[in-house]
Amino acid sequence: MLRIKIFIYFIRYCCSLGKNPWNFFQIHKNFFNEEKGIFSKFDITQRIPQKWRLKEIRLDPKRSTTNRKEIISKNFKSPVFLKPEWGQNSHGIHRVDIIENTDYLLTEIKELQIPYTCQEGALGKKEFEIYYIRSQKNPQEFSVFSITETINTIPEKYHIEGIHNGSIYKDYSSQLSSLEKNKIKKMMLQMWEYSMARVGVKADSLTSIARWEFKVFEINIFLPLLLALMDETLSSETRNLMAKNFAKQLVCIIPDSKDIQKKKIFWNMMKIHSLTSKKTW
Repeated sequence: MLRIKIFIYFIRYCCSLGKNPWNFFQIHKNFFNEEKGIFSKFDITQRIPQKWRLKEIRLDPKRSTTNRKEIISKNFKSPVFLKPEWGQNSHGIHRVDIIENTDYLLTEIKELQIPYTCQEGALGKKEFEIYYIRSQKNPQEFSVFSITETINTIPEKYHIEGIHNGSIYKDYSSQLSSLEKNKIKKMMLQMWEYSMARVGVKADSLTSIARWEFKVFEINIFLPLLLALMDETLSSETRNLMAKNFAKQLVCIIPDSKDIQKKKIFWNMMKIHSLTSKKTW
């Protein structure tokens, strides 16, 4: 229902503001890897400053299972995460606790014929999602900004969080001091020039993020949902107002048709999503 509500608001604002809704998929076209046919999360990861970046290696699907297992064993210690080079909602992600026992999993992944990456596990005690939309009038400001904790309801240190994995969400945007919030905003502005993004980080606490003590495990720039809307402790009225503003600000950053040369993005991304969302093991 939440996504339907956002979609309805989105279409209404497209009509009132004279925007073509289909152009939404062109917002980040300059970051779209046409050769791979995806918004490569591996490419995006390589843009993260080294001190915040987790070690990650791309696993070529053309290589043998043995070869990829050797690459993982040589470069990582357990636990590691095998992740599709592009995916949504934690689909296709697998935690590996014993690298020596990865043959079956790597064989199954190879049969999908899509690129995977291997990423080291982050040590932060908590997982947070920092979401922003840049202001159309002033790109150095944000029209939407939130910090939401993804709370693990399964007692595992390296649990894979996600809306389908029993996680719950708590928005902490209002609990940060103005100074702390401004430090985090400054960091977002300095590191990434995306019009919108949801940045997943592991840190020991909210204040650790403000001190820039964290690791980024993912940046989502294709259809990232504002996870603050998933906080069920907020009133229905508050969430509805947030959804309405969220939809409006998304429409505001849609480029005009005359200003863009379109790339074939949406259907390529949906094709890959259909593969990564299949449960094959």
